[in-house]
Amino acid sequence: MRSSDHVQVFRETLDRMRLEGFAGYDPFDALGSRLFRLTPLYRSARCRQAWIQLHKLCPVNLRPLLFVPRTRNAKTLALVASACLRAYPVLADDRLLNEARALLALLDAAAVPCGAGRAWGYPFDWQSRSFFVRAGTPNIVVTSFAGAACMDAWERTGDALALRTARAAARAILTAFHRGRYPEGDCFPYTPGDGLRVHNANLLAAAFLARMSAVPPLEEAMEGEASLPDEARAAALAAIRFSVAGQASDGSWPYGLDHNQRWIDGFHTAYNLMALEDCRLALRDESLVRPIRRGLDFYLERLIGPSGEPFYFADRPLPYDIHSAASAIVALCRLAKSDGRCEAAARKVFDWTMRRMYSGGGRFAYRRGRFLVNGVEYMRWGQAWMLYALAHVLEFFGSAMR
Repeated sequence: MRSSDHVQVFRETLDRMRLEGFAGYDPFDALGSRLFRLTPLYRSARCRQAWIQLHKLCPVNLRPLLFVPRTRNAKTLALVASACLRAYPVLADDRLLNEARALLALLDAAAVPCGAGRAWGYPFDWQSRSFFVRAGTPNIVVTSFAGAACMDAWERTGDALALRTARAAARAILTAFHRGRYPEGDCFPYTPGDGLRVHNANLLAAAFLARMSAVPPLEEAMEGEASLPDEARAAALAAIRFSVAGQASDGSWPYGLDHNQRWIDGFHTAYNLMALEDCRLALRDESLVRPIRRGLDFYLERLIGPSGEPFYFADRPLPYDIHSAASAIVALCRLAKSDGRCEAAARKVFDWTMRRMYSGGGRFAYRRGRFLVNGVEYMRWGQAWMLYALAHVLEFFGSAMR
C-alpha cells in the first residue's frame, strides 16, 4: 500500500465502520461478559483487571463466545464526526457533512445529565490499576472529545445545535468535575467522583475549554451562560499551569501522579502535545511554545523509532499498538505547522503504519509483537482513531500525498 493511497484507505475505513453501525468491540469491554458477571470473581478488583488484560492480550477474540456485546462508543462517534468534518474540504464530498451531522445527533442523544450540563462515558464497566468505573459514568476524556467534535462542527459549518451541545459539555466539566487545587495550578479529575491526577485528562479538558473561551455567549443566554467564556478560560489556564509544572526535566510526563501511574507511554504523550498545541492556538499563549518543544523533543527521541515505528512505552518499543500509531500521526500533523521536524516524522509514522498495521479493506490490526500480530479489530481504539489520523493526513498533506 503506497502512502499516496490514503484517500482510498480513508473511504474504505469509513465504509467498514458504517456497515457495522459504528459499533464494535473495545480492548477494555470484557467486563460486559454476561458469564463473567455471574461469577464471584466479578466482585474482585484484581480479577476484573486480570479479566480485561486476558482479553486485551489474547490474539483470538473471545468476546463472542463469552457473550460480550458489541457497543457503540461516544468517543467513536466524536472521532468519526471530527474526521468527516476535517476530510470534507479536501474530498468535497457532501456525504461526509451528512455523516458528521448524523453522528453528532447520535452523540447528543447519548449524553447524560452531569452537573449543570451534560457529559459522556464508556458503554461498559471497566477496571483500571487505580479505580473501577460503571458503564455510563461520565468521564472527562470522552466528554472533552465529544465537546471538541461539536466545536469542530460549529467552527467549520456554523452548526448551532453542535455549539449548544459543546456548551452543555463545558458546563458539565466546570460544575461536576471538581478540580483539585494545588500551588502550581488546578487538576481536573477523571470522573466526577474521583481525585485522580492524570495529565492527559487534565490537558484534554483544558484544550476543549480553551476553545470554548473564544465563543461568545448565546443571545438567549441560559443561567450562567454569559460567564461561560471567562470561566472556561480561567479553568483552562489553571489546568495548563498544573500539567506544565508536572513536566519532567527531560520533557516527559508520567501518566499520572499516583505511585502506580508513573509510566510514560506514547499515546498519552501525544494527547498532551496535541492538547497543549490546541491551548496555545485558542488562547494565543506563546508561553506554551517551550513546554511543547521540550515535550516534542522527548517524544521524537524516545517514542518514535528510526523507521517511524511508534513505541508504546518510553523504556521499551514493543508491542507496537495501533492507538500509538494513530495518535502519533494526529499529534505530528497538528504540530507540523509550528515545528519543521514534524512533517517528515508524520510521513514516516504513517508509512510504517500502512506497511505494518493495515490489513486491507478498512481494517487495522490491534497490536504487533516481535513474532505475533494481534489482528482483533477494535472500533474505538483502532478503527476510529485511524480514521481520525487519516483525516489529519488529508487535511495537512492533501489528497495527493507524496
